[in-house]
Amino acid sequence: MENEKKNAVYVICRGYYCGVHAGYIKEREGNHVVLNEARRLWKWKAAKGISLSEVAKYGIDASGSRVCTKCGEIWLGDVYEVIPCTGAARKTIEEAADADVG
Repeated sequence: MENEKKNAVYVICRGYYCGVHAGYIKEREGNHVVLNEARRLWKWKAAKGISLSEVAKYGIDASGSRVCTKCGEIWLGDVYEVIPCTGAARKTIEEAADADVG
């Protein structure tokens, strides 16, 4: 996995039904995407700006976001937007605390 990760691009995917996810892109065919080390951005607030484009560039404001725990791999079947992330943005998503029910 570590070797795959070196060559993989960290992205944010927005799906019609599945919502917003971030992770390392493993496969993509049409609107089907497989992500490794994926996290669902259940609620997100851009560190700067208002859109997912800014989240991909600047990262999230963790205090205004709810990020779910990381899963090994996720298959998304309805993706219509894939945005590559900067290293700084990836770091804010990966370091965000897991959201809890409360």
